[in-house]
Formats: sequence, structure tokens, C-alpha cells
Amino acid sequence: MKRCRGAGVQGCRGEGVIVSFTRSPVHPLIPSSLYHCSFALDAGILFFLVIFCLFAPHSIAVTQVAFYTALLLWLIKIILRRKLEYTGSAFDLPVIAFVAFTGLSAVFSYERAVSFGKLGSVSLVLIFFLVAQQVRTVRLAKTLVLMMLVSCMVNVGYVFWEKVQGRGLKIVQMKPESPLAAARLTPGDVILDVNGRSVNSLQELLRLARQPDRDVVTLFVYRPEIYFRRTLPVGDWNEVQALGVEVTPWHQFRAAGFYGWNYFTYAEVLQLLASIAFGLLLLLRRKFEYREKTGRKGCRGEGVRGCRGEGVIVSFTPSPIHPFTPSFLFFRISPQGVALALMVISMSAAIILTVTRAVWIAFAGALLAMSLRVMNKWAVLIILVGGLAAAPVALNILQQTRGQRLLSTQEPSTAYRLTVWKEGVHLLMSRPKHLAFGIGMDSLKVRWREWGLFQGGKLPLGHMHSTPLQIALERGIPALICFTWWFGAYVLLLWRLTGRRAASLDWVSRGICLGIFGGTIGFLISSLVHYNFGDSEVIMIVYFLMGVSVIMERETRTSQVKWVNESTGQ
Repeated sequence: MKRCRGAGVQGCRGEGVIVSFTRSPVHPLIPSSLYHCSFALDAGILFFLVIFCLFAPHSIAVTQVAFYTALLLWLIKIILRRKLEYTGSAFDLPVIAFVAFTGLSAVFSYERAVSFGKLGSVSLVLIFFLVAQQVRTVRLAKTLVLMMLVSCMVNVGYVFWEKVQGRGLKIVQMKPESPLAAARLTPGDVILDVNGRSVNSLQELLRLARQPDRDVVTLFVYRPEIYFRRTLPVGDWNEVQALGVEVTPWHQFRAAGFYGWNYFTYAEVLQLLASIAFGLLLLLRRKFEYREKTGRKGCRGEGVRGCRGEGVIVSFTPSPIHPFTPSFLFFRISPQGVALALMVISMSAAIILTVTRAVWIAFAGALLAMSLRVMNKWAVLIILVGGLAAAPVALNILQQTRGQRLLSTQEPSTAYRLTVWKEGVHLLMSRPKHLAFGIGMDSLKVRWREWGLFQGGKLPLGHMHSTPLQIALERGIPALICFTWWFGAYVLLLWRLTGRRAASLDWVSRGICLGIFGGTIGFLISSLVHYNFGDSEVIMIVYFLMGVSVIMERETRTSQVKWVNESTGQ
């Protein structure tokens, strides 16, 4: 109450003044002001999760700052309330086991300082726990996913604009006396940046090279399948003619969005989000079927035609145009259908422009997995026809951009992988310690000479280009088993969320679950030939979507319990 009458009321001194603190319902020693401060922290966490979703497809720096800030607010909230409101999931045990074996690999690492330094990247798994515990409603989870999806379209549009404008300067002709010839550049090379700044004309190159505080100029150059830097002294470059080169804008680059030259990272991010767009597109059909059959949001019991239980449509509805035309082909006239179709087409085109063959195959596998999961023969047919139509275009882009065929053991990229895989397996099997605890994260970057990796330095230094092999080599076979257990449980959960068990979810939620299912299948396919688990930009989105799937699963369990209670009259 606002006022009290008389001194007999507890906490009152005289008439109308309350002077004692109201204690929180959580703990009697915590003032209510601190308790209610936790609700303000919830708003702050939500704000930074929104920032996370908006920038996840674009910038790793902003995304990580948003995540760690939200994580800090979450920890402060737990401390203030002295209570961890935690709901378990099917992934908790395998995740904890995987992190534990990762820690053991750092303890037994050949380079402990390096491996312990890498443990910071393992903390990104807390994104999963943060989202699963702090995003409390399906509606909020859907909103965050859709925000990430729409935000991604910004960099897709940028890719198309950049393809038209060109990127860098491709050397067409070069005079023997050109200063660039002294840097061992040749016609066909592409100058991507000068002193760390992008260039699109020779005038920009001169301006950046003639900075007063520099005696040398550093060029970042692309040669088919090779990126390298060249340093040369700044000469008397007063005019463009002094450079002795003829250049043209370069259009045959691999699309990378706002990720600089990390085209593989961009391809993986696009694959995950394009799968969600396609999942929504597939489940949009169910929305229109439902309205045609029932005329209302839900059907009750078995008596309604096309309904199996409460609210589940399992049969196809013919369109109003022709009885033999499936509604899957008719929904395109809806605004949602048009928007989603354009989103899928544009994202698919951007994936092709990344010229990343593993992601091409992974994305095709994701689309087929989603279509087969919902038993949509028309979607499978469209995917096959679209794939056959897009294949010649993609192969032509592959040939022009990388000068390679789709599959060949002789081309440099594939030959490199076969070599490092052989070396990695040999190192893994060489000692029992490696099988049990691995060599330690990033130890190979220090001791590669000792172990004879990368053909003794003849090949570019890197990693094993395979997630299972990289995990086994760096963290041991038990860690790989835990990883398999973890993602196996994840795929099983998504399988259930895309079936009849998720009948209580609306079409948007089911479409998102279906898209996450397809994106995860694509992620795992690509992981066989890429170490995408070690790519922070990609794995942050994977962990976020993993948290969203737990929220959806929690909603289905709550709805099932409620339905059982209503059926039994409890």
C-alpha cells in the first residue's frame, strides 16, 4: 500500500510513511530494488541479442561484442537474483563432455600456452545456453530469426552491386620497365588493395602509394587460387603513365559479402540462412491448405477432412485454378510466397557466386533433405529441374573464376586436401596420446616442421580442412565421439520438430525448424571437407539456431502436457 495509518503498522513510523525495504520473493536479504533491476537486465540482454541477429550475417566483431555483453548482463542477473533459472535440454551432457575433453586436450597439449589461448573460442558455445534460457517465448525466437534472415539480404544485395561494379584492378598489359614488373607481377594478376585499402582505379593506387609517411608500398595481389603480398619502394610516380600498366575492373572474384575475402565463411552463412528461407517457403503451402480446408485457425478431432488430430494438415489441396495443380505451385501469388521465393533465389545465386563447391553440394543436400522430410514431391521436382538449369551456369562460373572442374583429384585445392588428410591421419595414429587427448589446439601451427606437415612447408600452412579430422587430431577421439553424440542428438531433435510432434506450432515456427534441420544437414555435409566448426562467424549462427530449436521443442512439450490435461479433465 502507498500509505499506512498509525504506528501500529509494521514498517511504519507515524502516519503515512513507509520506511522499511520490501524484500524480494527470491531471497529475504535481497532488496526489491535489486531484484527488479534484473528485469531491466532482461531488456538489456534482449537488446544485445537483437544486435547479434542484425550483425551476425555481416560482422564478427560487432556480433561477438553483442554476445559477450549479453552474456555479462546474464551473469549479473544471476548474481543479483542468486538463482539460476535453467531448463535442461538434450544437448547438455554431450556439450559438457565435449568441452571437458577439449580442456583435457589443452592440458596435455604440446603447446599448452597456445592451446589454452584457444579455449576462448570454446566459450562461444554459451550462445546456445544464453538463447535457450533468455528467449522465453516462441514469438520472440521467431522474430529474432526473421530479423537475421532479412538482415542477410543487405549483403546479398551488396554482392550483386559489387559484381556489377567490379573489385580490384586486373592487369591486362604491362611494360617491361613498369615498377610493378619489378615486384614480379604479371598480366592476369589482380591488385586487390594497396597498404590495406581497396583500390578501384590507378588514380586511387597512386594516391595511396604516395603517402608522405611511407617509403614502401604493400600490394595485396590475387593470382588464380593464390593470394600474396608484394612490397616495393615508392618511386617517382607522378602520373598514371609512370606505372606502365593497363588495367580493368575485376569481375571474376568470389563473392564474400562484408567478410572481406572470406568467401567460404560467407558461403556457409548463406547456406544456413537460405535453408531457413526455403523451409518457410515449403511450410507456407501448409498455411494455405489449412485455410482452404477449415476456414479457421484450428480443427478439432478427426472429423474435419484433411485433419489428423488437432491442427495438422496431411493431405494436398488442389489450387482454385485447376484441380490437378497443387497448392504448392499456387501460393506464389501471396506476398509472403513472393518474398520468400525471391529470398531463396537471390541467396542461392549468391551461394553460386561464392564459387565454393562443397557448399554448393551441401546446400543441394539441405534442400533435398527438407523436401523429402515433408514428403513434397513437387518441391523435389522443382529442386531437380532448377539444379539441372543452374548447373551449367555454376560450372561456367567455376571455370572462369577458378579455372577448375567440379571434381578432380589433380586440381590444386583437392590435391591439397588429400595431402593434409593423409598427413593428419598418420599423425593421429602415430601415438596413443594423440588418440586419447589429441595434440592440442593449434599446436600444429607451431610444430608442423617437427611433424612433417604440409609437405615440409611446400604447401600453405593451415588446418586439416575437415571438421571430424581436425577435432580428432587436436582434441582426441573421445572429443570426436562427444561431437558426434552432440550433433546426432541435435539432428534427432530437429527431425522430431519437423514431424507430427510439432503440430502445436504455427507454420512460421515449423518452417524455421525445417530450415534449421536442412541448414544443419548442409553444415555437416560441408564439414567433411571444411573445418567450418572452427569458423567463428559460422558457428555463432549454428549455436544461436540450436538455442532456437530448444525453445521450439520446449513449446511442443508444454502444449502436449496442456492437451493431455485438458483431455483428462485435469
